[in-house]
Amino acid sequence: MIYFARICHAESRFMLKLLPALFAVLIALIGCATKPASDQNVPEQQAATLYNEAHALIAAGDYATAVKRLEDLQAKFPFGPYSEQAQLDIIYAYYKANDTASAVAAADRFIRFNPRHAKVAYAYYMKGVAQQKQGRSFVQSLLNLDRSKRDPEPLRQAFYSFRTLLETYPESRYADDARRRMAQLRNLLAEHEVHIMQYYVRRKAWVAAINRARDILLTYPKTPAVADALYVLLQGYEHIGLPALEEDVRRVIRLNYPNHPALEERG
Repeated sequence: MIYFARICHAESRFMLKLLPALFAVLIALIGCATKPASDQNVPEQQAATLYNEAHALIAAGDYATAVKRLEDLQAKFPFGPYSEQAQLDIIYAYYKANDTASAVAAADRFIRFNPRHAKVAYAYYMKGVAQQKQGRSFVQSLLNLDRSKRDPEPLRQAFYSFRTLLETYPESRYADDARRRMAQLRNLLAEHEVHIMQYYVRRKAWVAAINRARDILLTYPKTPAVADALYVLLQGYEHIGLPALEEDVRRVIRLNYPNHPALEERG
């Protein structure tokens, strides 16, 4: 009995020592439970404020400042509905601010981390739009310079982005415009090949010119560049002495382009 009493006494002393700590925890829990709802919603309210400010700036055309607001939103509140929508909105804001490289990077980032998102088709679309614009400075757009004479790689990348959009989301609301843009891009890419082909013609490098013309016919069969490619084939076969092939090309031109100047030149 003495031993049992000692145990009980020791347990009582331990509980007395533990009581202040338990009391402090209880007070903290009560404080959390009675904390005003407005205090709990402060982060969400701040995120909403930044998001609304960014949207107002976009509507006002101040895209550079809108980008800063959206970047702040993503940095301070990386999770939640406002941050998720900001990831999409910043693609557009970058694009409108003429920062096409950042727009493409933001689109890639959204696609990578949200491959099954309901709005991922928009990211693919804006990626292609930004790539299509990429490389065109304000001065170049004012002068309306021929894009087909410049580096075609951004145009190719844009074409692939739109093609991926159509293959993955053929019923998307952006599908029709993507098809229209792809047609434009095909014409520009084909015209770029025409410029290279004509460079070979000027240098009298007929074999290289013929090969480039054949590539145009195979790769871009329904573009305006086809007529130019056939004409170069006609010239090339004449210069390297292949009359049978020359006559075949003339027959194709006569059938598809009856008013082509090449027919008047050679009868």
